[in-house]
Amino acid sequence: MKRLFILFTILGYMSSYAQNRYPELDPPETRFESNKNEAYQTTNYKTSDSLYSMLPSQPWMVDGYNRHFIPNGVVIVTEDGLGDLPDLSQESYQRMRDKGFNIQVIRLCLTRIGGWPGSTFNEDFFKRIDTHLAHAKENGIKTMFKLTLYDLTQEFYGELGNEQWTALMNNENGTRDMYLKAWNNVFVRYKNEPSVIGYDLLNEPLAGREKPWDLLPEIFGNVENFEKKFFIPLYNDVIKELNTVSPEKYALIQWWHYAPNEHRKIGLPSAPPRVGITGENIFYAPHYYGTNPKLMIERYLSDAVRLNVPIIIPEYGAPTFRVTDNDIEAQLLYNLNFIKNVDLYDRYCIGLVKAWWSGSGALNANKMDRTWAMFLGDSHTEGPERKYIMDIICRPRPLTVAGVVNSFHFDFATRIFTMNFTSGVSSMPSEIYLPVKRHYPDGCRVRINNIELTITPDDRVIVSKNEENNYIDMFNWDSDRQQLIIKYWPKINSYDVLRIVPGMAD
Repeated sequence: MKRLFILFTILGYMSSYAQNRYPELDPPETRFESNKNEAYQTTNYKTSDSLYSMLPSQPWMVDGYNRHFIPNGVVIVTEDGLGDLPDLSQESYQRMRDKGFNIQVIRLCLTRIGGWPGSTFNEDFFKRIDTHLAHAKENGIKTMFKLTLYDLTQEFYGELGNEQWTALMNNENGTRDMYLKAWNNVFVRYKNEPSVIGYDLLNEPLAGREKPWDLLPEIFGNVENFEKKFFIPLYNDVIKELNTVSPEKYALIQWWHYAPNEHRKIGLPSAPPRVGITGENIFYAPHYYGTNPKLMIERYLSDAVRLNVPIIIPEYGAPTFRVTDNDIEAQLLYNLNFIKNVDLYDRYCIGLVKAWWSGSGALNANKMDRTWAMFLGDSHTEGPERKYIMDIICRPRPLTVAGVVNSFHFDFATRIFTMNFTSGVSSMPSEIYLPVKRHYPDGCRVRINNIELTITPDDRVIVSKNEENNYIDMFNWDSDRQQLIIKYWPKINSYDVLRIVPGMAD
């Protein structure tokens, strides 16, 4: 009872602290909800379980070796308010690989790919992109591209606003046609590159204070008419183009975003989608940076069911502020919110992409009051990590698995990892990211089918249990990449549980 009293007192203090000193997460009116003086516990999400069962069957992504591929990635920004960012080095991609990331999402600007009146396809820009692509490929990291309308270098227009979105949707000066042609150039360029697996076709559509149907009702009518005659046809046309050029690659779609004041009231940035999207290999790809993961998972799973497509979250994670970097209580609140979010994503085996794989130059130069960068300092990717972010992101997780992963979970309190899966066969091994150096400095034990392997703090692997005298040559430990490699499973087409527990003995 005394321990519970202390815990409740701490949580109550932290909630009060958040109200007075902790910077607001996105959306600003939504505070972190530890205010009921309840210890953190996983909620029973029966409704979400029901919605999840209605989605297209798993696995949602399969690699070229017939393995369930579960995206765990980062967003690559190529420019910010300070201008073009330096190219990423081979060492940066090795760092990315060793932190358990298996996919990068490179942000493309519409003006850089020739999608805006007056712009042309920038070959020099794509030579830089191809270098990023090559480094990623060398480190086993796949690539997706995300299209933004940002013109951060202000080559063709200044601040992104309603004018640009309205022009795109209404095809002013042929802007819609240019958008489709520009994407076609990208699709053709990478059609024979297997490490490029998909395209996020339009980032945060209509993110602005006024909407086209409010600005020009004589053209767009109301929101239903806008979606039916302008928004959905744009997606259908570009997806048709992608399916024609590269039918095996994925198309990611986001729905239009609320204006900031609406977003703050609702708690979610993305409007609920309507049916009407046609094509193959489509993923619903909403963003989430907030503090109410139960609201998020219920709405977004419901959205995916309505569209009858699988789901990926291509941007997630609350922003960080100066006080977050310098205040341990603020970091603890950030950790708790972040854990509640990833707990749900992992439960439903949802692929994730965290913004941003970069340093904090724009924040340090006062160009922004917040950042999503993973590193401190001005250096793009070579600075010290934000440990309060990386300790949550870099948790044990499956990367590629022969078979189907149904669910996985890392308990940050007990450091126990559990993966429920149905085993299968592949020509390449399964890969489990296992950050022993970060989460298991006292060693850990890997358990499956009455086999137990112990990984010691000095990276030795010991067979600590093998009751059925199974061959154990199927396991390999890659200490450099912090990956547990499984050449084949002890049983095939079997529902199994892989469990990892801390320490070298109970």
